[in-house]
Amino acid sequence: MLDRGIEKPGSGSMTIAASNALVEAGMTTPDKMGLLKGKKIAIQAPGSIDQYLLGKGIERVGLNPRSDVEWSTGLSYPDMVKAIGVGQVDAANVPVPLGFLVEKNKFGKLVFSGWDIEPNCQLACWVMSTNYLANNKEAAIRFAMAHIHAGREFNKAAAEKNADAVKIISEATKVPVPLIVEAAPRWTWFTDDGVPNVASCMAQGKFWTDTLKLVSGSVSEAQLLDLSVAREAAARLKTANPFS
Repeated sequence: MLDRGIEKPGSGSMTIAASNALVEAGMTTPDKMGLLKGKKIAIQAPGSIDQYLLGKGIERVGLNPRSDVEWSTGLSYPDMVKAIGVGQVDAANVPVPLGFLVEKNKFGKLVFSGWDIEPNCQLACWVMSTNYLANNKEAAIRFAMAHIHAGREFNKAAAEKNADAVKIISEATKVPVPLIVEAAPRWTWFTDDGVPNVASCMAQGKFWTDTLKLVSGSVSEAQLLDLSVAREAAARLKTANPFS
């Protein structure tokens, strides 16, 4: 029902990291992802945005993401960095600024970005139950207003490397200030109107059902999305303060 970040070119946070051996073999652009055949790739969990971006890249070079690579699941992003360093995995999607640690520790290289695989890929969405939306529509709209407003401020802060925003992010994530500043403006992009990339959402659903076969049934756009809250919130923001 509401955007929670996209992989906008120049602003998206997704970064593909590869081991030194893979880089030396030539995997420096998405069209070289065929070099991942038989390799181990770290992801947070099956069905994650990590697996989608890497899986789509693998599929586009003619490999089968179900059988031609080995998925190593259950690792946090900091642990993925360590796993590359000790040779337990060959590649991973490690968002900046944590991805910078791959190069700073000489574990490997950041070879390209998520938007190089799929520009404006939907990274996440806010979800509410149909019952809540039906019975608490006003609360949902006010929540969306606050989130859209905050997203606009976040985008602006990323572009300006705003010191106050950097401090808040560092305190919340425990990521050191210098890494956050270095990552800007790549802090993830939030859509100005709160509406997610519908085409990307549906493409991801098709990938899970048809390609990886993680789930057996698909859903229609009407079943999956209710964007009326986002649209109403964006309209109200033109004349209303979301916090009053």
